[in-house]
Amino acid sequence: MDINKVIITGASGFIGFNICKWLITKKVKVIAIINPNSNNNEKILSLSKLYNNLELIYLDLSDTSSIENTLQIHADYFFHFAAAGVERERLNQDYVERVNHIALTKILKMAKVFFPKLVISGSGFEYDVPYLADENSTLIGSSSTHSYALSKKNAYLSAKVASKDLNIIWLRPYTIYGPHESQKRIISYLINCIETQTVPTINTPHEIRDFLHIEDFISALEYILKNSKRNLDVFNIGSGEPIKVISIAKQVYALANKEFKWNSGNSFREDPPDFVANIEKLKLLGWVPKISLTEGIVRLLNHD
Repeated sequence: MDINKVIITGASGFIGFNICKWLITKKVKVIAIINPNSNNNEKILSLSKLYNNLELIYLDLSDTSSIENTLQIHADYFFHFAAAGVERERLNQDYVERVNHIALTKILKMAKVFFPKLVISGSGFEYDVPYLADENSTLIGSSSTHSYALSKKNAYLSAKVASKDLNIIWLRPYTIYGPHESQKRIISYLINCIETQTVPTINTPHEIRDFLHIEDFISALEYILKNSKRNLDVFNIGSGEPIKVISIAKQVYALANKEFKWNSGNSFREDPPDFVANIEKLKLLGWVPKISLTEGIVRLLNHD
């Protein structure tokens, strides 16, 4: 991989942390941007003590006035994986817009001078109908009340304008899972319930989702980095395989050889009921997922 130096935001998060691990083992110099106010910095701090090609810089992206002074760093790529509202927590809409959109506009203004190649994580929720939508499908309308999705769409539109002077890879991940993910994520939540002998509460049992292991996500990213040729290249990243939330819960318990009982709950989430990736564009590059959902769950059950 012909990359020597990368700046990455969101390095304390699930996807960002796993990408950091991948890059540093590839001998890439990684400058990881982490939020000083985060409660999730322990893993990346520990990793920085093990590798001298990992450097940490503290920056709260919600303080958009500090971005320009902090990020005047030359790099081969800027990987932007920081986000607010990923877990659909009840955050102030202005805060979500500031972190997910306004911060990116500041980064894009600097990019031509310091890092003209960017990889940016959007979301499959940008689509008006995110069930098997291809990369050219209609995006959500401005009247949407889904603040996370709307902020990601606004960020994409800003990136689209900036791309005439830059090379931007825009990723639209679906449901990525694996080691180091939040315990709020459905598979890890279920495993934690098994280990603590707690009956899980499932708010949306009949929603359809698309699960992709983080190792497959990174392999897809590697394919994209090698093959992307456009100024703005958009890729959906998922497995393309639909499964109901209740079905995956039953599968987790079956693989753990445990009896499955559950409580129903209420959800404030505004996510669409069907959320499955169209990955035909990625398949044309020769990429396909390698880790089955069963294998991925077993790995998490075994803490691999």
